[in-house]
Parts: sequence; C-alpha cells; structure tokens
Amino acid sequence: MQIKQPIGCLVMPWQADVTAVVLAGGKSTRMGQDKAQLPWQGVTLLECAAHDLLESGCTVVRTSGPQDIMDIRSGLGPLGGVYSSLEALPKAAWILFWPVDVPVEPQAVHALLEGRKAGKVAVHFQHWPLPLLVANIPALRQELAVFLETNKPVVGGWLQKLLCEVVPKPIALKNLNTPEEYARAVVSA
Repeated sequence: MQIKQPIGCLVMPWQADVTAVVLAGGKSTRMGQDKAQLPWQGVTLLECAAHDLLESGCTVVRTSGPQDIMDIRSGLGPLGGVYSSLEALPKAAWILFWPVDVPVEPQAVHALLEGRKAGKVAVHFQHWPLPLLVANIPALRQELAVFLETNKPVVGGWLQKLLCEVVPKPIALKNLNTPEEYARAVVSA
C-alpha cells in the first residue's frame, strides 16, 4: 500500500475535497469602494484570495457576488451569499466561505480544514463567524432557507443552531472593513 500523504494528514471519510467561495457581493459601504477590487500584493483582493485559497488546499474557488454566483434573494448580507452558494453548488461536499476583506492566511485555512469532525456540519473561528467551512448537505440547506425566512440574516445567529466545531483564531487573521484598516494592512503586508 502506497500512502500519498503524510500519516498526520490522512483524509477521513467526511473530509472530502473543499470548494472555496469568496464572499464578494457586499456593498462595501464602510470602505467607500468595492473591496474586491482593492489592490493587494500586486493584484486585487479578490484575485489574491482566489489564488491563496487554491494554494492553501481548496480544489475549486468560486465567487459569491456579481462576478459569479448571484444572490437568490438580495439584501441578506453574507448569509445570503452563503445560502446562494450552497444552492448553486449542491455537489460540493464542503464549502469554505471566505470574505474578500479578510486576506487569506494559509495557517487559518488549514486550521479550518483540520477542524472538520464527524457529526459536525460547520467549522469556524472562536468569536469569528466568517471565514466558515460548511458541509453542504441538503438538510443544512433546508435549515438555512427556513432560518432566513424567520430570523435576522446574521451568520452568527445561524451558527448557534448548528453542530459546529469552533477552533482558535490565528493571530495573523485581519479584517479590512474601513480605509484605515486597509491602509494599516497595506503598510504591514
């Protein structure tokens, strides 16, 4: 028998390939311009996220927003992008949702991928509902549709209803919501 991966990295049955979806459909109100198109390391934030997610182990990268997967229902924020992507990609076993305004850190991607556990349908960082890794199963999609009909569309509120694995957030992870946060990140990158 030939092992193609190191022993510590063997993929368990519930650890199928991961499709990444960059959440880039927001209005970017606090930033004042489209965050997906901001320059980052010689390309746009969106291009950098797609590249870095592939380099970090995701097998496919798609975008939730006007570039690719359009929202089924508008005005639901990131959770609308999550819902629309789950519906658009029913054959993707696991989907990693990554906000375009959070520069990808390979350590963070690996922490989420390694956080998958049998019986858990989602993995996220403590006190951070996004980025989020979700098992794309019909019951979860149906639960989210019902949640969106009866609750405020907040990712954290939905996660409270799921069996989630919560992992520690890597220190390097940062969010670029405002021009000031973006400027600080550009200087330190």
